[in-house]
Amino acid sequence: SVVNFINRYKSKDGTYKTLEWQATYAKEGIVHASARDVTEHRKMDEKLRESEEKYRQLVDLAQEGIWVIDKDSLTTFVNPSMAKMLGYSDDEMVGKHLFSFMDESGVEISTRNVERRKQGITEQHDFEFLRKDGTRIYVTMETAPIVDDDGNYAGSIAGMIDITKRKEANERLQTLSRALINSQEEERKHIAQELHDELGQALTAISLDLGIIERDLDPETDQDIAQRLSATRAMVDELDERISELALDLRPSLLDDLGLLPALRWYVERYSQRAEVEVEMDIMGLEDRLPPEMETTLFRVFQEALTNVARHAQASKVRLQINRQPTAVIVNIEDDGRGFDAEEYQSTEVPLQSLGLAGMKERISLLGGHLDIRSIQGEGTRIEIEIPL
Repeated sequence: SVVNFINRYKSKDGTYKTLEWQATYAKEGIVHASARDVTEHRKMDEKLRESEEKYRQLVDLAQEGIWVIDKDSLTTFVNPSMAKMLGYSDDEMVGKHLFSFMDESGVEISTRNVERRKQGITEQHDFEFLRKDGTRIYVTMETAPIVDDDGNYAGSIAGMIDITKRKEANERLQTLSRALINSQEEERKHIAQELHDELGQALTAISLDLGIIERDLDPETDQDIAQRLSATRAMVDELDERISELALDLRPSLLDDLGLLPALRWYVERYSQRAEVEVEMDIMGLEDRLPPEMETTLFRVFQEALTNVARHAQASKVRLQINRQPTAVIVNIEDDGRGFDAEEYQSTEVPLQSLGLAGMKERISLLGGHLDIRSIQGEGTRIEIEIPL
């Protein structure tokens, strides 16, 4: 018979060696034995076990959720933090399909994501899961593919952080921002009407009265008085004109009465005369009016963009494009000015420019859209906007 065993011996130099023996019992009590030094091999095995234990402890104690699925999207491992996020125990999640923790929209998105991971793509994005009690949880996750020894897709591993409270806080902040902007627009509208209806009409009446007085002056009236009366009437007329312009700048009545396109044409014509900048408009699909909040947002964005061109761009030409599609409104604003470093536009080093651009981006995001700025110094600026309908 053959017997295998391992013994540990102290060598001549005082160190310990581990030997793996194989003994064969022959006839007449003869034993044939051979030994192999496995000291280093045993040390490597021990270090590997220690490393695996440390890794396991690290994974189990991590506050970040860790989720592993196989090539069929079945859960093979979750750490305690991940299970706790979704309200399950570790054992309850293992073996379940990834899609069982999502609604229909999540399944559609996750299917696309899995296909990308099969192509070896590592991704980072926000995602929504369903907890065991039916409530929703929002996480930011980084997902990487797992490959086998042959380089084939074998599954995915994801690290997740619960951002539910942060997302809810952002949503509350967006709601407040939206309410603030709407309130600001209503106040602008109210002040513009007061300026036009009250102060404007009063100044018009004063001008008419001064005109009557000037017409009915006795020919023998002192010429100095007559000239002062005429100058006063001219000042009142100039003040009336300035107030009308101020009311229009605050909130053009065309925007409320006729919509975005007439208000924009009026503003562009007025802007071109004042700034001496040629503005080309290319409008498609605005035969019908857009939702009021979207019209206001787009008008303010155009207003801010053209103001920035006049103040900073040193441009000679601007092109405005609006294309209303079935599911979104696409807008491009492009100038031939000096441009700027788009990556630094939010820096405090350029406050005059960055403040307006940040406001534009905030207004668009409140409608669920996005705004991209592409600019190179010396080559002009292009603003691209998409707002869902």
